Amino acid sequence: MNDKETVRTSKFLSLILRHEPERVGLKLGDAGWVGVDELLKAVIHPF
Repeated sequence: MNDKETVRTSKFLSLILRHEPERVGLKLGDAGWVGVDELLKAVIHPF
């Protein structure tokens, strides 16, 4: 992964985890957490 891809991935994960988890079908817990397995499943196969 080159620097551009790393930045793009980082920004995507920040968007999903901080602002729009519903975009990929994630439901965060009461404290704002989501399991890594759930995150990976959602971003690898979003729909």
